[in-house]
Amino acid sequence: MLRIRTVLMLLVVAPTFGAASQQATSSAASDSEAMKTGRRLYEQRCSVCHTIPGPRRYAPILHQELMKGRESAARQYIMNGSRRMPGFKHALQPADVDAMIEYLKTVPKPSDTDGDVLGTDVE
Repeated sequence: MLRIRTVLMLLVVAPTFGAASQQATSSAASDSEAMKTGRRLYEQRCSVCHTIPGPRRYAPILHQELMKGRESAARQYIMNGSRRMPGFKHALQPADVDAMIEYLKTVPKPSDTDGDVLGTDVE
């Protein structure tokens, strides 16, 4: 009787573990895809101004330390732009902007940023 109960328990519980594992794998794959999308969009849309080394840089170098706690401000800048930066609200979906921000939260701070700070060109 104990053996039957154990087998029944395994039959009931085993699919739950499989589903949880599959869901975790799916979530990790989704995060990975979002990260790839964020990197691709950043390189296409932002890197021209935000990654040029030296004094000819047009905009601050963006990295994870600038993103900490500033996701909302970064989202506003990307969508609406500023005096010196075009907005992308007509060119990017909110999910694309979120993907770029998630990517930027993984970019290490360069050794020399010349004191650049996110939003230095605020009106």
